[in-house]
Amino acid sequence: MPFSGRGFEPEEVALLGRVFERTSAANENRDEREQRALLILSLYGAGVTDEIKLEQLLRDQMPRRTPNSATSARRGR
Repeated sequence: MPFSGRGFEPEEVALLGRVFERTSAANENRDEREQRALLILSLYGAGVTDEIKLEQLLRDQMPRRTPNSATSARRGR
């Protein structure tokens, strides 16, 4: 269910957290993390609630960065 200003359900927080973690980049600074978080929330608020689609859109809209080594290891890269 898209965010409507009423707060997030636990399942939504978990989904958003997974997307945030999987889209992290090595050497990402605080401003970049915050920008990424805001973009995730913006996309979710616009109705993009599919986890994979959120990830794809986020990667398309964020500057190219090296994936986090921990994230890459978990995904078998």
